[in-house]
Amino acid sequence: MNNEMFNWQFKHTQYVPYDPSVNALYTGYTTHPALGGVQPFEYTGWRDEMLAAYETCYIHAGLNPAFTYRFKGADAMRFLEENLVNGFKTFEVGKSRHGIMVNEDGLLMSDGMLLRIGEDEFTTYWLAPYLQYKLETGDYDCEGFDETGEVFMFQLGGPRSLEIVEAATEEDFHDLPFLCHRTSSIDGMDVRIIRIGMAGSLAYEVHGKLEDSQAVYAALLKYGEKYGIRRLGRHAYWNTHTESGFPQFII
Repeated sequence: MNNEMFNWQFKHTQYVPYDPSVNALYTGYTTHPALGGVQPFEYTGWRDEMLAAYETCYIHAGLNPAFTYRFKGADAMRFLEENLVNGFKTFEVGKSRHGIMVNEDGLLMSDGMLLRIGEDEFTTYWLAPYLQYKLETGDYDCEGFDETGEVFMFQLGGPRSLEIVEAATEEDFHDLPFLCHRTSSIDGMDVRIIRIGMAGSLAYEVHGKLEDSQAVYAALLKYGEKYGIRRLGRHAYWNTHTESGFPQFII
């Protein structure tokens, strides 16, 4: 099937620019069927893309759209303490952590990332819709916002990822510890930079508004060109993330 026919029959993902030279496409994985679309399975070949994780840097956009839910209010911290198994005594503004939710029988109901972006304000990824249900049915002085499909997240991983982030933002991020985050900008567009990477690997996430998604993606490719950046497709995604220490349900 040629690309023109494929792009005509299926909506291409709105998070990255459409590249007619990419032949390997897929529709099998989407976290939100109403918002998802065709995404590349491979860009330059899975071997080349995987090597970028060890030699240069990859950029990955395949987790879009993620279930994103933001909430704030006077009872925001009390809600977390009563509904997640985590402890939050050291959970300061500018930090993030892996949140876990269970029901009354101790069965896992949801897990995902939790970012503290203000004194009484938090953003979550993958914890909704269960987190949203618990917030809306509980007695909490909070308001929540479903931002699924309104924001983007890109992952950059590899030994040159820090250099690319710093080139794109024109800021020094050497002092950003693991799972900490702060706001910045790329070519005038507001973003949030998060230091990720597990098992000692160097990696970052770039978050922002959907309307800036393609422009930020293009900018990261531009600034990363001299560092050998590669676009990561779905084929290489599972292996690179598994070897980097990220929990996966598919190998």
